[in-house]
Amino acid sequence: MSFSTYDFFIFFSLFLFFIVASRRWISGQLILLIGSWSFYAIWNFLFLPLLIGSTLVDFVIGQKIEDNYQDKKKCRRFLFVSIFLNIGALVFFKYTRFLTQVCDDVFDLGLPIPDIILPLAISFYTFQTVSYSIDVYRGHIKARRNFIDFALYVSFFPQLVAGPIIRASQFFPQMTKNINFSWENSSWALQRFIWGLFKKLLIADTLAITVNQIYADPSSYSGLQLIAATAMFSLQLYVDFSAYSDLALALARFFGYKIPENFNNPYFARNISEFWKRWHISLTTWFRDYLYIPLGGNKVSTFRWHCNILIVFACSGLWHGANWGYVIWGLFNGVLILISVHLGALFKLPRLVAQFLTVFAIMTSFVFFRSETWEKTTIVFGKIKNFLLNNDVQNNWIELQKSFWICVTICLACWVCHMNWHRFWPKLPSLLRSLIMAIILWLTLAFSPEVYRDFYYFIF
Repeated sequence: MSFSTYDFFIFFSLFLFFIVASRRWISGQLILLIGSWSFYAIWNFLFLPLLIGSTLVDFVIGQKIEDNYQDKKKCRRFLFVSIFLNIGALVFFKYTRFLTQVCDDVFDLGLPIPDIILPLAISFYTFQTVSYSIDVYRGHIKARRNFIDFALYVSFFPQLVAGPIIRASQFFPQMTKNINFSWENSSWALQRFIWGLFKKLLIADTLAITVNQIYADPSSYSGLQLIAATAMFSLQLYVDFSAYSDLALALARFFGYKIPENFNNPYFARNISEFWKRWHISLTTWFRDYLYIPLGGNKVSTFRWHCNILIVFACSGLWHGANWGYVIWGLFNGVLILISVHLGALFKLPRLVAQFLTVFAIMTSFVFFRSETWEKTTIVFGKIKNFLLNNDVQNNWIELQKSFWICVTICLACWVCHMNWHRFWPKLPSLLRSLIMAIILWLTLAFSPEVYRDFYYFIF
């Protein structure tokens, strides 16, 4: 049940009715928790106990760490239990098949490959619960003593499925006993929700049609078509994921909660390091605070610093999926960061040149990300190399026309996404804003593809 489907609107309508009918007798936190668990159970009821179990473990461990704060050795034991159980569950469900396949390939053991269903959102809520335990251990926050409050932090349905990954220090201060709806929050939420629907249904899903067709069988297409498909996928991925974040922020604001932005115009970054400060910000900062800095960050020797960068990005690749393509994608980005840092210290490129080279490098890395197998990856790069070196173009004029309009579409969409609507939007008359939103909603419903596709990050 995705936010952009009719099923969700039915669920949301029933949930609002429940809120209105029960808000006098039930606290706001409990109402939202019931709604969040119901939302998750609709996806797959069998994995709801896993979500609740993970919540209960860290709820208890957080208190144990705080109660024994003077005994650092005991605190470390409790923290180890939290990390072991949470990461252990993530490894079991997400990586058992991959690790079994690797062992079988290396040692030729003839092992049966298990078929394990990946629980929805486990990559996201696992990182939230682990960050909570670590923050309590570090003394950054107080352990939560109310289970309903903590369970809502872990299960809050607007951001449960695909983020942003919220820190406890960001969420707990916003908790109130009652859900206080306001016109200001509702108006902002509705506008942001419509904008998210427009990005997802009209832009991302439209781009996905061509991308899926070409990447399904890259050997049947030319290098120019593969370049165009890769560029389109780069835009599709950003628009699709940022659209989910728009919807999540909108729904959270409707209930009075502000969750952090997850994107900041990443394709206008001037280097790879800046790109990763703008892309999936909640995940990037999580790895920075809970892996990169504990490894020593850049406060170590140059060799160790290089290793820290590569370790973090390899883990980031693995977080996205149990596939060598994701690992290579992560390591590739780590190498790009090291190159950009060292080259940036030697000379400074003009802004537009730096932005173009950054987008080109990111697009290149997304070939590893999008290709399901190593065979497809080599085909894509081989075809692109032949086109660039040998001008291997089939149906030259037709393809060039298609590529031209594809590039125009991508540039226009990037420009629209780049525009900071916070600067000009509040200055417009309310009637004009309503009219623009109505037009955007009409365009979305009238021209979006008939075949609906789930958000891309649901697979992670």
